[in-house]
Amino acid sequence: MRFFCLTSMIFFINFAQAQIPKPGDPEYFASGRLITLRIVPKDASAEIYLVGKEALKASWKNQPKVVSVTYIKPGLRKVLEFDDQGTFFRVKNMPAASGPFELRVDTRIQDEIDEITVELVPLK
Repeated sequence: MRFFCLTSMIFFINFAQAQIPKPGDPEYFASGRLITLRIVPKDASAEIYLVGKEALKASWKNQPKVVSVTYIKPGLRKVLEFDDQGTFFRVKNMPAASGPFELRVDTRIQDEIDEITVELVPLK
């Protein structure tokens, strides 16, 4: 029992620390059918967190995953690379944007795909 309590406490402390953006960081939220996303844009990347009741209800074996991230701006559509960081997904090499753009994030829980599009404004 002591091991379980200690393990749970360490997990929740690490999870909570990873979820806290730095002061002044913009955040965007978008919901799909199954998942809610929290997106924290950085200079040339973004952090994507899967949040919401469906993400929390999923078993350890069937955790929700990001399967595709697409940058969309008039005249440009680019599939972006990303890494699974454990508690979030880091999108790499985002194109420099001078105005608003969209990110389309495809997520999967078990066999269900959820396509979520969110409009972002670049950092100044």
